[in-house]
Amino acid sequence: MLWLSKIIKKIMTGANPGQKYMPALVRQPNMRQKELEERIADRSSLSEGDVANVIKNMGMEMAQAFANGRSVETEFGLFQVQLQVKTSETLEEVSTDNVIKVNVRFYPSKSSQKVYQKGNNQMMFVDVTPQGHQEKTVSTDPVNP
Repeated sequence: MLWLSKIIKKIMTGANPGQKYMPALVRQPNMRQKELEERIADRSSLSEGDVANVIKNMGMEMAQAFANGRSVETEFGLFQVQLQVKTSETLEEVSTDNVIKVNVRFYPSKSSQKVYQKGNNQMMFVDVTPQGHQEKTVSTDPVNP
């Protein structure tokens, strides 16, 4: 379940600038690889060591694919290499120096996206402290459902 808070944001552009209210995601701690390995091992016939080996090898194979300019399509989404570049006035001026940054972008599959559609009631508002520090105010813990 996604936890949301209500925030005020000062909008400077557009037809109606000013202070606006909007929902914001309350970020939970990252899931570490060890927890991911444990959860996958619990769902499968593999041991945690087998899962760890698969994840390690998947990372190495994906890195090799990205180094070769290939995207990686999986059941849960597409990992795609993208470039941030600067332009040149002439074709002769274009070189590798024009590449500012190389990124890998993740696009979730349609089936992965369905989990978070608004109609699934997978969102809930929670209170946070005025300083913006997250405070759990409900009895359920989304990190450990």
